[in-house]
Amino acid sequence: MKSYRRDRILFSAGAIILGLILLIWPGGSLLILGRCIGLILLAGGAVSAVLFLTDRDSSVRAFLMVMAAVMILSGIAIIRHPDDLIKLIPTCIGVLVLFSGIVNLGETFTLTKRKYGRWWISLLGAAVTIAVGLLLITRAFGAAAFITRIAGAVLTACGVKDLLVMRRVSSALRDAEQKIVDADAVVIDETKDCPK
Repeated sequence: MKSYRRDRILFSAGAIILGLILLIWPGGSLLILGRCIGLILLAGGAVSAVLFLTDRDSSVRAFLMVMAAVMILSGIAIIRHPDDLIKLIPTCIGVLVLFSGIVNLGETFTLTKRKYGRWWISLLGAAVTIAVGLLLITRAFGAAAFITRIAGAVLTACGVKDLLVMRRVSSALRDAEQKIVDADAVVIDETKDCPK
């Protein structure tokens, strides 16, 4: 139980520290993450290149060569421009949200043609969806930093919660162990007076 408790405390402390880092420095954290992804790709490409040079199986060599080149070039590009990788995710989400808003706008026109009384609710929803999609596309790094801050807050809160729960669990287990020891002591005391 002691090693479990220690591991949980270390995990919780790590979550709190990482959460605070993400909360306080979201942009820097994202750039470091992007560079780490670039380094991983670069290392994977290097391994593929070594395998290409050492493997004599002709059916795999071409694949290894292409994979090595793509991974090395991608790794270098991401290390040089990690913000481009970070912007890619919110941009893709923004395109999907924008498309959804445009579809909602088309549905709004259908509602107006059918003389639906509350067509303006659909129009409002479409306008908000389109605006959010455009915001995600044009402010992708800011959106990623905002999401990173949310993740940091959640990690910090989870770490604090885990510490509090572990403290309560440890206290409850100590109380239960003490009750067992007390109960054993009472049983031993009662058997002293018993005639043989």
